[in-house]
Amino acid sequence: MGLSPIVSASMSHPDPLLNKSAVADFLHCSTRTLERLVKNNEFPAPVRVGKEALWFESVVLKWLDLQRKAQLARLTRAETPTVPGGLHHPTLFATAQAPSRAAA
Repeated sequence: MGLSPIVSASMSHPDPLLNKSAVADFLHCSTRTLERLVKNNEFPAPVRVGKEALWFESVVLKWLDLQRKAQLARLTRAETPTVPGGLHHPTLFATAQAPSRAAA
């Protein structure tokens, strides 16, 4: 997946640990941005080993998957037509937007 573990899965650990730099590189952000995300509870807190901040690879991948699902949910909601007042109902929208018929 492109992650550089500091503890390899081949070292008898099925879920490698990643340091701050590895996680930031994977997320394409700075280590400072990663620290801010953790501080704001927008990213899981690391496991501390001495002064080292470490994340299990599975935790990072799970967080990323949750972000993907949230983005897809927002996309789905954005594609749903709305009527004034914020009601999400395609049938109501079609009725509200139907062109008026001229009397014949």
